[in-house]
Amino acid sequence: MSANTTTPTSSTSACSISPNGSGSGTEDIQYLLYLETLRRFRDDELNIKRQVDEKTRQYLEVKEEYLQLYAKYVKLTTLAATRCALLGDNHLPFDKIAAADKDILAITQKLATGDVVETISENAVKECRDKLEACEAHEKLKQFSHELAESKATVRAVQSSTETVEATIETATLQSLDYFVDEVGNRS
Repeated sequence: MSANTTTPTSSTSACSISPNGSGSGTEDIQYLLYLETLRRFRDDELNIKRQVDEKTRQYLEVKEEYLQLYAKYVKLTTLAATRCALLGDNHLPFDKIAAADKDILAITQKLATGDVVETISENAVKECRDKLEACEAHEKLKQFSHELAESKATVRAVQSSTETVEATIETATLQSLDYFVDEVGNRS
């Protein structure tokens, strides 16, 4: 935004400002009007620069606040998903825990004797395999993985929306700056 520093006419010189010139009255007035216009243009330019700096500062503050709120949102979403996972019905009844403790104790005693092959029956092995397969097909794990996938999709959507909003704000800022520059150009 540099100002045009040339004089309005090529005939304006130092001798036209002096009171000795016979027809210099209108040229002096034109030159003084030119100087006043130039001063106003420079004042407007400084004012616009100040306004742009202020708007840039405000934009950066809003952006920082937005990023902080977004980080809080992500943390809150993560905590909510974790809470939902923990509050699910995944607690085993006390009698099943006690039965599992007895089974573990029995297996430990059989393994401690050293003759595992002769002590453990084929039916016990089959029953153990059936229980392991039942644990692998646990529906809660599938539900949690589905909720996790949904949360990831939501985070990606929010990130995409964030990028769109930032691009829109940046475009609007640039357009407003172009508008101010055009207004200053139209004044001079």
